[in-house]
Amino acid sequence: MDDFSRDERTLRLFERLQRRRELQCRVVRPATDPARPFNYSMLMNAALPYVDTPLILHLNNDVDALRPGWIEAMAGWFVSPDVGAVGARLIYPDNRINHAGITVGPHDGLADAPLAGLNPESDDFFVMHKLARDVAAVTGACMMTRTALYRQLGEFDEARFGVSYNDVDYCLRLGAAGYRVVYAPQAELRHWGSASRGTAYYEGEHLAFVRQYPGYVDPHFPAHLCAGPATLTLDTGRYEHARRAGALHLLLVTHNLNYEGAPLFLLEYAVFMVTREGFKIELVSAEDGPLRAAYEAAGIAVTLVDRHPLHAARDEPEFFREIQAVLAKLDLSAVDVVLCNTIACWWGVHLAAAAGKPSMLYVHESATIKRFFSAALRQDMHGVARAAFRQATRVCFLCRATQAYYEELNDYDNFRQVSSWIDLARIEAFKRTHTRADLRRQHGYADDEIIIANIGTVCARKGQHVFIRAIDYFMRHFAGPDRYRFLLVGGRAGEFLDGLKRDIDLLGLRNTEIVTETHDVYDYFRLADMFVCTSFEESFPRVLLEAMAFETPAVSTNVHGIVEMVTDRAEAYLVEPGDPLELSRIMKTCLEKERNGISTAPMGYSKVVRAYDRERVLPRHADMAREAYLAFDGNVHRTNPHRLTGRGDRIESSW
Repeated sequence: MDDFSRDERTLRLFERLQRRRELQCRVVRPATDPARPFNYSMLMNAALPYVDTPLILHLNNDVDALRPGWIEAMAGWFVSPDVGAVGARLIYPDNRINHAGITVGPHDGLADAPLAGLNPESDDFFVMHKLARDVAAVTGACMMTRTALYRQLGEFDEARFGVSYNDVDYCLRLGAAGYRVVYAPQAELRHWGSASRGTAYYEGEHLAFVRQYPGYVDPHFPAHLCAGPATLTLDTGRYEHARRAGALHLLLVTHNLNYEGAPLFLLEYAVFMVTREGFKIELVSAEDGPLRAAYEAAGIAVTLVDRHPLHAARDEPEFFREIQAVLAKLDLSAVDVVLCNTIACWWGVHLAAAAGKPSMLYVHESATIKRFFSAALRQDMHGVARAAFRQATRVCFLCRATQAYYEELNDYDNFRQVSSWIDLARIEAFKRTHTRADLRRQHGYADDEIIIANIGTVCARKGQHVFIRAIDYFMRHFAGPDRYRFLLVGGRAGEFLDGLKRDIDLLGLRNTEIVTETHDVYDYFRLADMFVCTSFEESFPRVLLEAMAFETPAVSTNVHGIVEMVTDRAEAYLVEPGDPLELSRIMKTCLEKERNGISTAPMGYSKVVRAYDRERVLPRHADMAREAYLAFDGNVHRTNPHRLTGRGDRIESSW
């Protein structure tokens, strides 16, 4: 198949091949416009009318045979009538493994080539790369299949998988039809890897694939193995049958009911568990707020408790007396698990222990206990707060960076990671019913304005003061003749907000405004041309997920979990925190790239759909609650160092 090659040496090769009688070679050029986008599936399918053999071999032009016999090693498998496709072992030019079979699912539902990069002579990882075995899929770079099956199953999908995933999709359709896909390492070839076309990322095809195979479970790849670069690791914390615990009764503990990231996280968690998992939910809050109505509308009973006596306790006996006082106001007899949201609810772990119940502590803060509680707890009580990390049946972190702050307390191996999510269906519905132009008119913004929005609670750790200085530099050096408007969405009354207003006035930034906290935050993601996050401290910011879901180009600081969520210049532009000059320069770069048709928004949207949609993530959180319930051993005195640190809770952390 010749995709309109122009290289003179290639054209001469085609002529020589067709003159060789023993090869019976025919060069076929598709009857399409040569200026059309590249479509690998179309090229493979266009050859099918010319195939009159029982087997067809898909072979890339950047694959070299290393020794005779490889084609016989592949064809021999078809003596078994249930074999539908066979793939070879492919080696990179530097002699590392390129392909040893494909698994589907471990990386956000996409296909993955486990052990790629491994030395082919290695005996590690169960020598899976040396063993012929059934796999979910093999690469089309060197894949043999039955010609009749290829016709019967509709060939490669040209419309949805023109470049990527056509081979994996075909193999999965083979499997669904009852045929085996075999990896045959006895056939070994060298694969140069996109040598003729280069590499590209087709986010639309990634989306099409995960939507075609949602929740696919690879029957040939052990679920307890995690695939990494040239490695496999054992997930020792996996509960294979957690769902046998069924629907649980949870008591949720929150520090407030305001429109903030962590309380909103818990509200969506609660509603999903009630409506999708059949859980019974009750809520305890240390402060009332506007989200209370949403909980009660979902049929969730809300109880308010006063946390101040707990935080004001002068010693442990006084603290535990206050815990008993709170416990006396609640009925935990039917509760299966107590879930405490944020470090501020650490006392809920001790409440659960006093009731003899398992507990979970969700940690959103990337800060040490000493710093977090410096003004909230007496120094003598910091040890009781640290003890909650050992006492909790499960401590859940949204990213590795946050867990690192507390790893010295992981003495009982009770720490787990599970990411946050976004309600993508809700956002898609909003996008369908709210146009950018309509929202701009509604809020009094012009269509020709370039709107850059910093969205999130306005406070010092979110760095909006840096954003204001970046705006000043941007307007003096980069703005040009364009009309700009800058928004700070999430203003909350206080000294910091007053200082921001003074800075805006002093710098004469008449195109900059502060929008107070609002439940209409989706409006601003939808109407903005760019989202900016200037945080100094984050775990897994919801606002960045929302920007990606709204397909709004994003510029963010590279702190903590953000670098685990997005890749610089792929899904977002990342900068160091606290540097207004660099931030303004990157904002300008992002806008220029957008004007030239180079946007991070499609890849950001693809990442959200694949990795952070609540329909994919929240079932994992439900299983984490079930795991805590099943893992609880009744020990409510797990407060002493056990494994890692050898350091008592009363000894101040070196951090």
